[in-house]
Amino acid sequence: MTVRNNKVMMMSNRMSSAFAISALAVSMVAVTNSAHAAQRIDNVSVVQTAPAVTQMRLGFTGLPVLPAAYQLDDPSRLVLDFEQVQNGLASRFNEYNIGAINEVTTLSSDSTTRLIVGLKESGNYTTAIEGNDLLLTITDPNRPVITSDPIQDVLNNNNSMTTTAVVTPIVESSTVPVAPVRTTSKVVVKNEVPADTMVVRVNPLLNPQLAASQVSSSIAMMG
Repeated sequence: MTVRNNKVMMMSNRMSSAFAISALAVSMVAVTNSAHAAQRIDNVSVVQTAPAVTQMRLGFTGLPVLPAAYQLDDPSRLVLDFEQVQNGLASRFNEYNIGAINEVTTLSSDSTTRLIVGLKESGNYTTAIEGNDLLLTITDPNRPVITSDPIQDVLNNNNSMTTTAVVTPIVESSTVPVAPVRTTSKVVVKNEVPADTMVVRVNPLLNPQLAASQVSSSIAMMG
């Protein structure tokens, strides 16, 4: 009787453990589903960061969920399916016409939100997560992507750039000959008395004619 009771108790404990494990697994799945269900796309913005690069930013209420994506042609479209994500966008259709993106159409069900991105033409795309935002970058394969790295490499590498000196020939223009300017200098001759010359003053009394002329001049002045 005692052995039978022990077996019953052991079976009961095993059943309780199995039930507890099952309940724990169910609760974990429920928590995971509720966490995904809490995600919601609230806003979409489009910007062209380069002539060949267009970026679409999806704003989530929490950690973004990576979508299942595939492309369609005729017309070119990019379809993004977000599982366990709600649609919080106010409009079902949004027209952008920015870069490679024409418009974005939103479809949603109880468990999935689908974004249909209308493209001007098919291109390459990459995804990245920044906080609560999912960045979708679309690159036009027919146009080169211009970055600053090649310029930086050229500046850092002295051998990558060759400079050729440009020599401009000098053309001589005809000039009118100019006659030489002649300058004349005025020569002033100063009569100087040599140092060895004796100056002789003539006494008018010794010359009657000179005395008469001086007397006549004096009388004329007095009269």
